Amino acid sequence: MAYTTKREIFEQSNTWVLDLTRQILTQMEQHTRPAKEKTKAQIGAFNDSDAHLVESAIGMEPEALKQEFGMDICFYGGMDLQQILNKGTVAQVQDETKHLIDVLGKGGGYIFGPGHTYIQVDAPIENILAMYRTAYEYRPF
Repeated sequence: MAYTTKREIFEQSNTWVLDLTRQILTQMEQHTRPAKEKTKAQIGAFNDSDAHLVESAIGMEPEALKQEFGMDICFYGGMDLQQILNKGTVAQVQDETKHLIDVLGKGGGYIFGPGHTYIQVDAPIENILAMYRTAYEYRPF
């Protein structure tokens, strides 16, 4: 009987998470659709489903991207996986997390996360936890 209860809880939670994810993606798509073609041509860092930041590339600084495209698209990601998350200190990860939220989150249109859709296997767990804890606790908007 306990298995059935746990399974039901899991299925209900899974449904809730999927529904919330669909809502977020729908809102993101609605926000980004008008400028997607213009943005693709100008900065070349977007594909058909998202707008991942490539922060370390020339011309991809968060401040410049937010200023130029912030009213037209929703940014997703931004945390530098190669230098900050993998090689930085916990304090550097916390600082960068706050910086990205301050810059890209101002006025909305930002979903914080790693710079790509996955975190590399050699990232220290302390840095990963610091990134997510800081993002969760630091929400000035």
